[in-house]
Amino acid sequence: SSAGAGDFFEGDFATKDPPPDVLPLSALPVSPPLSFRKFLTMQEKRVVVTIQYNANSGLRPYFLTAAKRIKERHPDVVIEKLILPEPDEPADRVFAISVDGKVAVGGKQRSRGEDGDGHRHVFVSLEELGFAIEKARRKKRPHSSYGGIDEGTAVSYGEGDGT
Repeated sequence: SSAGAGDFFEGDFATKDPPPDVLPLSALPVSPPLSFRKFLTMQEKRVVVTIQYNANSGLRPYFLTAAKRIKERHPDVVIEKLILPEPDEPADRVFAISVDGKVAVGGKQRSRGEDGDGHRHVFVSLEELGFAIEKARRKKRPHSSYGGIDEGTAVSYGEGDGT
């Protein structure tokens, strides 16, 4: 008999289902189930990035862009949105990004002025924000390693075993 395209084995022993004592090999190790307590512990160790801006101020597109760029570069962070009440004066509009409660981007030094329509321009240094996120990670998880697939290297912080 010939083996079909969906068969696990070839030759005379071809069958659609493997024998009960033979399991397909997996390249990944089997992890134990994640307990709720472990899940909560892992969530506590995640870095929280809070982006705050005023309602009806025209700053929502900056929030969307910043959140997208941050998640692309740092997928493990939690992004929170905080919409502040609309200010009395347009010059008092706020766009700020905090990393674990510390302001990383915001304030008048980041303002790029306004265009003819009165819309404020916002500058977000993703490099400075990345440094703030790395610093917050080291503080929350001093014995962890970080690295990306495309970077090809892992950076280890602390004196732990890298886990």
